[in-house]
Amino acid sequence: MKSCNRQASNRINSWKWAQKVVRSGGSVWDLEWLKISAEVAEQRNLILPSPEERKGTALGRCILALAIITGWVLVFFYFVRQRLGAAQECKLSHAERLVAIHPEWSTRTRHLIKAIGSAHPPVGGVILLGRLEGFGKEALKVRRKLLQVEGATSLPIVMPFSPMACLLGLMDIPGAFQEGLRSYKGMPFNLRFRDQVAVSFRVGLGVVASRWWDRSGFPTEVFFGHTGIADTTLLERSIQKRGGRTIHVLHGQATGPNFVGFSNEAWFRSQFDAVAYEKLGCYRVCGIQKAKKPALRRGNSGFLLLTNLAHPMNPRFRSDPLKDEISLLRCVGQASRSLVGICGPLYWKPHPVISELPEKIQSELRSVAKQEGFSELSSDANIFDVAGNCKWVFSSPSTVAIDLLQMGILSLILDPQNTVLDTALSKLPQCEASAGKVLHFLDDISYRKNYSEMFDESYSEIHPAVPLKISW
Repeated sequence: MKSCNRQASNRINSWKWAQKVVRSGGSVWDLEWLKISAEVAEQRNLILPSPEERKGTALGRCILALAIITGWVLVFFYFVRQRLGAAQECKLSHAERLVAIHPEWSTRTRHLIKAIGSAHPPVGGVILLGRLEGFGKEALKVRRKLLQVEGATSLPIVMPFSPMACLLGLMDIPGAFQEGLRSYKGMPFNLRFRDQVAVSFRVGLGVVASRWWDRSGFPTEVFFGHTGIADTTLLERSIQKRGGRTIHVLHGQATGPNFVGFSNEAWFRSQFDAVAYEKLGCYRVCGIQKAKKPALRRGNSGFLLLTNLAHPMNPRFRSDPLKDEISLLRCVGQASRSLVGICGPLYWKPHPVISELPEKIQSELRSVAKQEGFSELSSDANIFDVAGNCKWVFSSPSTVAIDLLQMGILSLILDPQNTVLDTALSKLPQCEASAGKVLHFLDDISYRKNYSEMFDESYSEIHPAVPLKISW
């Protein structure tokens, strides 16, 4: 119970900090402190104070000053290692639209990369964001993914810096340093030195990226797969200042103010999230690509359990890797055996990251699933077809539940870690993760509630968007 109260309190206070960031004009330092502090509080079971409770110390300011200097020394060596961007052979033409992504194939990039092929007007180039291991290596990594997208194989790929931009960025150091020191009071609590250095590094990247666009940019439309950090925000502001327009295409559901940024527009995964951020006021326009409401899809028997708790990015995975994942397998497995006549097949679809976990953990998890009677679906299985043919679909908190809703499938949420809170998933049916509670929950739905009405209510409250398209 204490953990639940802490998480709920932290979520409330994180929104308060976000409101403070927006009201103060959106300092990139404050933006970074907000996001890192909320993440650290979740990972370490800390209390996130409200903005009114923050009290700094002289020592804390001195540590921040040292972190800023350290971060910028690292930025200097980083640019030297990248030959100040002089290794780039191609330049952006005056395209109507560009794409800005990190050089990775992940949830924050794949949706945007896939959408490039159908873009109209077409995408004219790709800007690589973040700290790059090496331009040639990172560009090749992105190029391989672009080869799978029709019409994207020959797009120019550039880094947002150049020798002149690096030189001009030196002029911005005094102002950025002063702003960084002033932002100390915007740090909810004293962060680790390495976290402060990382933020300073990103500010340094952003200062140079801003100068780069000032010199070589032009009025255009730029789609970002990830924003709300110092380097992307400073680049965006430069694009906007030169008459361009930046659009943040969100890659999942909002979990509090994790999507705070300052793009001209933000396209959300659901109307629920768009409304929440419209109230916050950080984006000029919040919206979704609207979808037509689908017909309800539901089979006559069978269970599907979708899980993502055995994941290295899950804070509780580090302390007890399989506790929560196993609890879901056991409670759904036991409940299914108690329902006479409608059990049918019992499917389990774990997060694809299971293949990267230690063999011992994989073996233990799969052993429990087998004991409970589950058949594991492969990573490339079409879960929409499987889910549409099952009578009951359960899911741990995940954007997949939003995707299923858009396909006409209602998911029942099991949340042993109390992470749903005020997210869009709170509008889906929820149940405690125990066999008895699940069984009672299913009986209640079967005999007292109209399943179709539950679907209609959830869809109306969440209103998921269609898969991303960047065509007008």
